[in-house]
Amino acid sequence: MREAEIAVAPVGSELIGEMDNLISKYASKHPLSQDFCRVVALYALSRSGRDRNDFALQYVDNWIDFLEVGSTEHKVGLVFLCNALMAMGEYEECRETSKRVMVLAEKEPTGYQTLVANLNHAYYLSEAYYHRAFDEPTGAGVRDREETDTCGREALKIALELKSAAEKADRKNQLLDTVGAVLITCGQNEEQVREGLELCRAVLASSADSPGYELMKNFFALHERRAFMRLADFD
Repeated sequence: MREAEIAVAPVGSELIGEMDNLISKYASKHPLSQDFCRVVALYALSRSGRDRNDFALQYVDNWIDFLEVGSTEHKVGLVFLCNALMAMGEYEECRETSKRVMVLAEKEPTGYQTLVANLNHAYYLSEAYYHRAFDEPTGAGVRDREETDTCGREALKIALELKSAAEKADRKNQLLDTVGAVLITCGQNEEQVREGLELCRAVLASSADSPGYELMKNFFALHERRAFMRLADFD
């Protein structure tokens, strides 16, 4: 019941003030960590008005600032920040942070991290495109349409260019699932959307024995629902 109250309580209410104070007091007495930032991000995401986004993201930024630039922990932190920004609908900042991740990935001795970073960037772009173009509750069609379409075109271009490399990668399932998700979201014709859906379906089928299979099924349900919505656009 308390969680439901937190989601809808006015921003100036005693309950939200209490939550903010609890988080601030904990942060003042303990080192910041990814687990702490995850909790604060979930708090922000529970608020339908997005009024705690800046509050939560400041803690994520502070955590990352304490990590050694170029270290594995720092790269993990930037990826976490990208995912948090995307989930919160802060797409412009997500895109800029993702570019930082791509620059760092270029310095890796193998090309795998560069491949991952580029496909992740395509996914972030595709989400920005989808919510700006089709998601009416978030103001679809109100913002700059040219910039919105640019996000979609760039995401699709990256996915199509890197599809062959993803198919040859050692850990290809996650990469191909990302390619499929981008094709579903940004496909310019029915064939591309269907190709994306089949890629995601094939990845799910080949992952039946993996530990994260149940989670993958949930993601596939989202991919499938979005694919059907996109296919309806071509009818």
